Amino acid sequence: MLYNVDVCERSVCVYAVYVNQVNISKKGGIMASLYSQQSLDEGMTLSLSLEINSKLQALLEDTLLKNIKLKASDMYSYRQN
Repeated sequence: MLYNVDVCERSVCVYAVYVNQVNISKKGGIMASLYSQQSLDEGMTLSLSLEINSKLQALLEDTLLKNIKLKASDMYSYRQN
């Protein structure tokens, strides 16, 4: 896979994630249903979709909280030195 080199590194990562999601959505399955926003799997029900989204949201909130705490800790240790 080729990337445009003159874009920043984060853009390349975001593009790679997007390309991966597109490839997964072409294969079908539960994750394909989440990425494509339409049911591509017979096992994907509304309740399963809501459960997956709820767990992903909890994971995101936990990750954000940990990152905020880590940054605050880094700032505190920087001020101590």
